[in-house]
Formats: sequence, C-alpha cells, structure tokens
Amino acid sequence: MKKVLLTAVLCVFSNVLFAQYTWVPKNLITTSLLQFFEQPAGFGIAYERMLDKGRSNNVAQFGVKLDVKKISDADRDAYQTFEGQLIYNEEAYKYSGYALTPEVKYYFGWNAPFGLYFSLFGNYATYQESYVDNAENSENNNYDQNITSFGRGLGAGYQFEIKELVVVDLGVGYMVQDKKSEKQGFGVDGVTQISNEKKDGVRFTVSLGTAF
Repeated sequence: MKKVLLTAVLCVFSNVLFAQYTWVPKNLITTSLLQFFEQPAGFGIAYERMLDKGRSNNVAQFGVKLDVKKISDADRDAYQTFEGQLIYNEEAYKYSGYALTPEVKYYFGWNAPFGLYFSLFGNYATYQESYVDNAENSENNNYDQNITSFGRGLGAGYQFEIKELVVVDLGVGYMVQDKKSEKQGFGVDGVTQISNEKKDGVRFTVSLGTAF
C-alpha cells in the first residue's frame, strides 16, 4: 500500500513540475515581408531574445529585438518621349545605406514569445540617394543626397507558430521620425541644401522566421 501511495505522489509531483517548467524557445530569427515595398527598399534580418529563464510559464515576459536592414534600391524615372512612348532611366534614383530598429516587447500571455504583446521601439537610418538624369543638357539636375533619420514609437502585435516550424509576427504601431538631408549638386563641392523635417505615421509589421 505504501508503494502504491508513493508512486501516486511521485506521478502527481512530476505532472505539476512538468506543467510549471515547460520549455519555451528563447531565440527567434525573422525577416520582414514589407521591407521590399518600403521606400527605400532593402533586406534585413531581426534577432529576438527572451529575457526570462527559458523554462517558465510567467504571466508576462519581456523580450528584446534588433532588426538590421541593408538599404539597396533603385527607382526608374521617365526622361524623354519617343514616338509617343515614355523612355525610362531604370536606375535614375539609387539608394544605399543601412537601418537599425531596436525593440523591447512585453508579452501578456502564458506562452511567450507567442501571443499578444506591447512594444516600444526606435529607429536609426542613414543612406545616400543619388539621382542621374539621362536627358540632354541635364547635368545640373544630377545630385547626391545624404539622409539621416531618427524614429521612436510604440506598437502592439501578435506572434504565433505554424506547426512549430514557422514564426509569424503581425504588428501595428505609431512612429514619430526626425529626418535630416544634405544635398550636393552635380559638379559642386560641399553641401548646397540642408533640410529638416518631422514625420509621423503608422508602422505595420509582417514577419516570418523561426524559433529555437
């Protein structure tokens, strides 16, 4: 009888212990599906790290995330008409640079890093915009412009798994951004135009990745 009772107690204790210490992933690697449609576009990878013990069912948990993006893009521009058809310079606008987006996430659910979360994020970007006009006698239209921006905002989202293979992150937020640009005209030494502007707007997130 004592052996049966001891076995029952051990089974109950094991079930409780397993329920309280279920392994959850602490690391996520994702990439944004919207970055290819941004202006300027590019490609980036984000790494997220959970700050809890990794074997916990805390009601709320924190995570930190860093998104690194390489800006590399080109936009065409119509420069003349031939027989009623527009002729384009396919690489009139060229963009090159990088952007960093650090983020702190606060998960509300029991199974973080999956579920509903609130986030605070920042953004820093620096890149160059170069324009080359192919039209005749248009050398003075060419320019190089260095752009730097600082952003900050808050957001919310929902992150989940598909068959324990693919991580999907859907989010929305509001960001305020300070943008500074310095333009140098073609054939001119030094900066010829400086502009500062403040922008704000909605930021959407649609990312795919994996957790481990």
